[in-house]
Amino acid sequence: MPNPVPAPEPAAMRFTPEQLEAFLRSARGGSKMPRPGSRDAPRFSSVDPKELPRYIERMEDVFKDYGVTDGEKKKKYICDFADAVSAEEWKSMKTYMEGTYDDFVTALPKRYGELRHHKEGSLLELKRELRSFKGIESDDMSQVLALNRTMQRHTHKLLRDPANLSITSGGLAKLYLEYLSPTFRQAVKQAWMVWQTTPDGQAATKGRRVDDPWTVSEIMESAEKVAANGQLFEEEEVELISGPLFKNLTKDTVKKESQPEFLTVAKLLVE
Repeated sequence: MPNPVPAPEPAAMRFTPEQLEAFLRSARGGSKMPRPGSRDAPRFSSVDPKELPRYIERMEDVFKDYGVTDGEKKKKYICDFADAVSAEEWKSMKTYMEGTYDDFVTALPKRYGELRHHKEGSLLELKRELRSFKGIESDDMSQVLALNRTMQRHTHKLLRDPANLSITSGGLAKLYLEYLSPTFRQAVKQAWMVWQTTPDGQAATKGRRVDDPWTVSEIMESAEKVAANGQLFEEEEVELISGPLFKNLTKDTVKKESQPEFLTVAKLLVE
């Protein structure tokens, strides 16, 4: 009697990382949220208001992990995981009773003046660290890199904090430029201007306000380019900068000039 042909083994199920993550989230969606006050649960105390932004971020992670999508439930959980004083105060807010979840979490930081002062303190700390930099020249790459590291360490936090209402990347770029020598500062502005005429630059800067056209990361990158290259422009770029629009540039000529493509960058070059 011939041996029976063995049945083929079932193919192993294979998941992409994205599918596996979606499966695990779906499975957790049926489980209960962690109990407020438990070891791994987020918590917030009114004694330390500056922790509010991080508390909201952690709650968002919990919502994502446990499949919580209903805005009313999210608002309730945000209150339940905070201390009793905060929960009572937050539940009395109009945005809690009548607004969406996004309205509610946007309004929360505005209730704490300490958050604004904490933000200002971070900016003051940045300015204190920047005091060691003054008049950096384009041939001093070590100082350029040290300045960039200092700016990056602070600006990431300053720009991400939801309590910040006034600090912009463009404003930090102007602060950065103050610590370069006048000639280096001008060269960095010109390097940025040349970059923003390229396809990548045009795409990145499209739609920006004329009075706030750049970001601090773009200016730092331009500074590194100038310091690394030793000379700023290629021959065709020199022709662009030396053309009739930019020759003998003064504040008066900026005021008289009417071409929009000129105004976008010329105002920056004479600041």
